[in-house]
Amino acid sequence: MITPLFLFSFTLGIHQQVQACGGEYNASYGSITSPLYPSQYPPDQDCVYIIRAPTGYRITLTFLSFELAADIIDCKQDYLQIRDGGSGTSPSLGIYCNTTGYTRRSTSNTMWIRFRSDSSQSAGGFHASYTAAIIP
Repeated sequence: MITPLFLFSFTLGIHQQVQACGGEYNASYGSITSPLYPSQYPPDQDCVYIIRAPTGYRITLTFLSFELAADIIDCKQDYLQIRDGGSGTSPSLGIYCNTTGYTRRSTSNTMWIRFRSDSSQSAGGFHASYTAAIIP
């Protein structure tokens, strides 16, 4: 008797899952990073991070690592935008595309941060720590 032989073939695709970017942070201290940090961030990211502290507190944001693939003159490619408040229309604390470590402090209890990458190059990304404290 002849037993039929069946061969099955399948392809297993492995795709790198991109961690969620952005989010709301309500702890008195913590950190934020670009997607996939410490690896290079993916293209076409638009992430908004909102850090909220209790009323009367101010937020201090300190960058421990910062490397974006950007035109350092006008920041039109990849950039980080920081605002003093909880929305994209709050007063600007600056737009950064490649710089050394720096610290920014809010005048309110909320800080709005947007990380944007275009479809071209990517780089190492950023890692920042934040603290919320009562600062006169």
